[in-house]
Amino acid sequence: MTSTDPTLTTPTAVPGTGRGTRPQWGRATASMLGVHGVVGAWFWALAVVAVVVATLLVDHFTTVRVSVMQFAIYATLWFPFSIAVAIAVVLTTCVANGMTRRSFIRGALASSFVAALGHGLVMALLLIVEGWIYGALGWAHGAMGTDDDGIVDGIWESGLLAPWAVIALMVLAGLVSGLAVGAGYHRFGGLRGTLLLPFALLPVLGAQVLVDLGRPDSVGNLAGLGGWVYLIVGGATLVIAGYFAAVVRRTPIGGVVA
Repeated sequence: MTSTDPTLTTPTAVPGTGRGTRPQWGRATASMLGVHGVVGAWFWALAVVAVVVATLLVDHFTTVRVSVMQFAIYATLWFPFSIAVAIAVVLTTCVANGMTRRSFIRGALASSFVAALGHGLVMALLLIVEGWIYGALGWAHGAMGTDDDGIVDGIWESGLLAPWAVIALMVLAGLVSGLAVGAGYHRFGGLRGTLLLPFALLPVLGAQVLVDLGRPDSVGNLAGLGGWVYLIVGGATLVIAGYFAAVVRRTPIGGVVA
């Protein structure tokens, strides 16, 4: 992703006169979703290849007893985060080509929400398909846990909705954190942007340590937080989304605040 990426630099300043013309923030959302879609397709293609290879290696050396796909969750969290950082730092280019800050903010947040739903759905479906394949081969399809043999039922055993919702929340936390990190560095520069990292990273770090596809040995479960885990991560995501919007509204076009 560079500032010359045509998917983000197409001028959007001239409003349409027809009643059916999409608002500028809608065009911004579609443009950013295009970035998420193209890069996300490559990500999942490579992830599936990696999981298949890893599964075959495990089967060769030992007995497959747990889902291998479950370990892709951290890549699913941090890879979209990196894409969101890149999107945030092209603010100057987008505004210089006619996009308003408000449209940029709305587009970035709306596309993040849709992208999170998409990543969550793909991951949940892959877990279910993996379970069908494991069942046909007579393999167990559990999650790493804390019982005697180290295996428990994964959240995917309950169907599609639960893993989709949990993974989508995790990905959204990563995306919003990425936007906040990118916007912070873009406005404040290296030193102050780095000092603000612990705050901007709250959602993504919270998602990593608190939410873990229902594993009983996750920090959230060990702390006895139960359903509060999701409220905590969701609340942190909303706060950082507000921080991102505030930073973008006050970012000068053409340089870092002195």
